[in-house]
Parts: sequence; C-alpha cells; structure tokens
Amino acid sequence: MIVAAFAVSCEGPMGPVGPAGKVNKVWNSDLKVLKNQWQTGDDIIGPFYFFDLQIPQLDREMINGDGLYQLMLRYKDDGYEIRQTLETTIYHTEDDGYLWSENISAQFQEGWARVLIRYSDFDMNRTPPDIMEFIFAGMY
Repeated sequence: MIVAAFAVSCEGPMGPVGPAGKVNKVWNSDLKVLKNQWQTGDDIIGPFYFFDLQIPQLDREMINGDGLYQLMLRYKDDGYEIRQTLETTIYHTEDDGYLWSENISAQFQEGWARVLIRYSDFDMNRTPPDIMEFIFAGMY
C-alpha cells in the first residue's frame, strides 16, 4: 500500500526562490555558576535550587519578536563534551545501584534567565556541582 502511494504521488514544477533570510545579530556566550552562588526556593511542585544568569543580549526584541534563543548545559561525560539544551533530565546511578535524577530548566526574562535544578525525591541534601557551565545562544 505504501508503494502504491509513492507510485501515484507526483511533484509539479518548482516555484521561484524566496527572499534571503535576514539575521541582524547572533550571540554565543559562555556562562558559569559556582556552587556557592545557588539559592534555594520552593513552590507548589517542591524545593529547588536556582540562579539568575545575567544575559544582556536577551532583550525585549529577541523575546517578543522573531528571535531564537536557547540555553545549553555544558558538561563532560566519559571524556566527551556534552551540550544539552534545557530543559533536560540527567540520570545518575550510585555504586550501590540507587538511581536518582536532576532536572535542569530555564525561565527567560528580559536581560536574564533563571536556571532551576530539581533533584529526584526533592532531595535538598544533594547540591549542584562546584561549577556548572552554560552556553547562551541567540539570534534575530
């Protein structure tokens, strides 16, 4: 049946090429958060750690206009550099087989992004690592 669909489908002549896209500004910023910079918070979901990253390039035009932006977590795993867009969940296994996770997300406002970390079972005895690295990428 799938073969029949391909056999009867056809393509007409290609239309004219559209106008070139316009990119006014592009940013790629490296950001670091130290362990002692994290604050604690609590909401209806449960407790979390947070830090407000200052990102001056994240302006009203980028947020409300045609801008594209993302925040990525950068870390090493088995010697490889990983860049993971937020929101992400990283799963861990302890030596005794205990499984736990950390959910890392971001909330964007003009001039800054709030990074939140929630640990499984809302375990606030776990703390963020000594240094967490992020990459902000944006364009419009």
